[in-house]
Amino acid sequence: MTQTIRTDSKRPQLSADDGDLARLVRQTWEVIHAANEPPWLFRSGGLPIWTVRDDDGLATAKPLTEDRLRQTLAQLADWRRHTKKDGYVPAYPPAAVVKSVLATPDPSLPVLVGITTTPVFARAGELLTMPGYHAGARLLYDPPPGFMLPGIPTNPTPFDIASARQILLDDLLGDFPFTGDAEKAHALSLLLAGFVRAMIDSPTPLHLIEKPTTGTGATLMVDAVAMIVTGGGVSVMVEGRDDEEWRKRITAKLRQVPSLVLIDNLRRQLDSSALSAALTAPFWEDRVLGISEMVRLPIRCLWVATGNNPEFSNEMARRLVRIRLDARHDQPWRRSGFRHPSLMVWVKANRGRLVAACLTLCRAWVAAGMPRGTAIVGSFESWSAVMGGILAVAEVPGFLGNVDEMLEAADAEGAIWRAFVARWWESLQSSPVGVGDLYKIAVLSDPPMPLGDGNERSQKTRLGKALGRMRDRIFHVGPTALRIAAAGIRHQAQQWQLVHEGDATPAGERGVPNDQPSPSRSLTESEAVQRDREGGERWERSPTPLEDLERDNT
Repeated sequence: MTQTIRTDSKRPQLSADDGDLARLVRQTWEVIHAANEPPWLFRSGGLPIWTVRDDDGLATAKPLTEDRLRQTLAQLADWRRHTKKDGYVPAYPPAAVVKSVLATPDPSLPVLVGITTTPVFARAGELLTMPGYHAGARLLYDPPPGFMLPGIPTNPTPFDIASARQILLDDLLGDFPFTGDAEKAHALSLLLAGFVRAMIDSPTPLHLIEKPTTGTGATLMVDAVAMIVTGGGVSVMVEGRDDEEWRKRITAKLRQVPSLVLIDNLRRQLDSSALSAALTAPFWEDRVLGISEMVRLPIRCLWVATGNNPEFSNEMARRLVRIRLDARHDQPWRRSGFRHPSLMVWVKANRGRLVAACLTLCRAWVAAGMPRGTAIVGSFESWSAVMGGILAVAEVPGFLGNVDEMLEAADAEGAIWRAFVARWWESLQSSPVGVGDLYKIAVLSDPPMPLGDGNERSQKTRLGKALGRMRDRIFHVGPTALRIAAAGIRHQAQQWQLVHEGDATPAGERGVPNDQPSPSRSLTESEAVQRDREGGERWERSPTPLEDLERDNT
């Protein structure tokens, strides 16, 4: 329930000039708890929050700041202070009391992890249909005025499932230009996940709705899903310029206890360690602005992003589920012939039917014994098992069918390194070499290595750091699996070599001293000079593979 503060004349009286702060804080909490039934004050991340209605009449969570708490206490209690002339006169809630109440380490308020405007399934599979706070699920169900839900069958028949599938896949999603079955299955899974989020123990991936050009329908799809799941608009978050900005925006957004978070219109490459952590963690920890302490917030929302052919790093690629739209039209916004020319008007008018269809498919899965899906994604095991099971019972094909294709398309970094490793192997085989030698290969590699625009020294430094990050990573060059391995230190410089997968012993650990040349190759010029200085045997130096390569290129 949302905030309802008593304002009658029977408010309890509290002394604003009571010198015993502990007693006054205790009395204040007694007043708060007495007024918090049904609950409208909660806690999230250990901090108190309250629920109020936004401009659309939907319940939303707001942090309980000092100003908000002072206004609340002024209405909950009749505050008085004593004067010699007039006795007890009206007073403001003392600032010390306001601060102490907010600083209470265990406020004994009900914990809130989500606000829903539709019936949803709790953790054990029961359907929550009664409005109000559900302590077992830690959810607040607050339907908007006028919401009517048709009956949901306890054990849906094949006809019930087919009817629900038809209204969702055909009437709702039928006009979106999906590029394949996987895309349509992922769009439906995004919608259904909002009703079974409490049954998913793991985090949920970022649903990336991508398209080649604007006007294809990505934002419209998100609006339609948000209207069905939340009864209103989606919580929008624009991309950050750097990780610090990403972190602040994620913290601010999660403090609102959202059901759905949209990162709209990606323009930069999606590569954020903060967002990566939020997508794969059950909790988010960060320092709240203005408060020198950490807050720990549960992550129970669904994540969505849109963009025109967006770019993303390999680290983000494994956290994405792709929904690609392609109208194959120069100006897709000028298309016509849709089932519902104004889709959002139709969704709002039929929201009850659409919610009932979603609940029917989810309940069919529960009635079938909650079978788990067979396609599993690392870090999102529970999500993939639950959603795969629901779509299998609903007989919707394609779930996770485009994961390998998406990873391959997103692996631009891997393609660059595979080309570099192939040239490295062709030129030097397993010989231990330093960054200086590898730099000569890197500048000739195609596609080029990302070494920056600095001078040669700067580029060699970047290459050395990149090799460190790629240490022990395996690349396939034709039928050969090669691993980048550290090969010890020579002349105070890190050496690197390629070894076959399974051959985990670098040259420096196979009886060849790190500061001696490998017997498998001739001495370089610098090594020959060093040998001469040390009085060793003079070797007739033969061209190195790199010099052979440079000679061939000239």
